[in-house]
Amino acid sequence: MKIISRLFDFIVPRFCISCDVQLATNEIFTCKSCMAKIKFLSDAEISKENKRKFGSTLIVVGKGLSSHGKIVWHF
Repeated sequence: MKIISRLFDFIVPRFCISCDVQLATNEIFTCKSCMAKIKFLSDAEISKENKRKFGSTLIVVGKGLSSHGKIVWHF
């Protein structure tokens, strides 16, 4: 399977979405260098951002294909 991946990467190379460096076989969207630079949010920061974006109810309502014409996400 690795041979097929390497052949495909040779024919149609994949590049990092952040820095445009060619990706290694085991990398998917970003290179190891860019992944190391990403700052992940703590649970407290995620909670604060959710409250800021979605208010105190934490419910998002959008148009969809359900029987009611709405999709409701509860967080």
